[in-house]
Amino acid sequence: MRKALFLVFLFILGSTAMLWAAFASIDKVKIRIDDRTGSTASGIITLENKESKPIEVKIYPMEWKYVSPYDGSKDFMPLGSGCPDIANWFQVYPEYVRLMPGERQSVHYKLNIPAGLNGPCYLVIFFETDLTGGGSVSGKSKIGLQVFTRIGSLLLVEPVDVTIRSVGVVAVDRVSSDELSVKLDNKGNAALIGSVSVFVMDRDGNILSRTEKKEVYMPPRTRGGVKLNLIGSGLGIGPGYTALVTIQPEVGQPVSVELPISSD
Repeated sequence: MRKALFLVFLFILGSTAMLWAAFASIDKVKIRIDDRTGSTASGIITLENKESKPIEVKIYPMEWKYVSPYDGSKDFMPLGSGCPDIANWFQVYPEYVRLMPGERQSVHYKLNIPAGLNGPCYLVIFFETDLTGGGSVSGKSKIGLQVFTRIGSLLLVEPVDVTIRSVGVVAVDRVSSDELSVKLDNKGNAALIGSVSVFVMDRDGNILSRTEKKEVYMPPRTRGGVKLNLIGSGLGIGPGYTALVTIQPEVGQPVSVELPISSD
């Protein structure tokens, strides 16, 4: 019989409120760790079986990074891809649990942050299960339909003594009658998580229009454009008009920059 394998990955990112997935819930989906290098940080994530049957959950870490179009999209990578020695100082246990319906399990993580670390590390702890139970078993292989799903807790390891936050605005272009493109420059070594908004002003400094606030997620040392919709379009923005761009990061002080608006 041919083995049929289907992968369905559900990844959730949000606040620390209890989140629901097809098979389980976790009480922490984003954890920011800003302990200094040379120190130890640890914590617990609570996993709960929301199924009406027992589930087997594999628990494993990976690294990740934000990617274009900077809307929260991520690439996931094996440990060591971004922080070469991280497998030696980051631990998650247990690596496997079997939970009865409604049962909860504490999952522990521990970081012995090395004194020589020179910047942030971005990790995720995945909780993965096969919702079908894997079909029949033949030797070490499972035969039949398998549907895997997973949820994850993000760990943003940003030691305060080596984390540099610096973001600027390079240009503002009018893309269409109702859209602006803002090119950002994340010059720091930490990911930019925050929002961007724009006020449009005429030659006399009068505010004519504004954009919607847009969430932005950019990797370190990256330049990239984000598009924002104008509220009240068709105002005939022309030469001499300027944009007051405000970046409100999740951590740190807001940044405001005034630049002329050009045609893309």
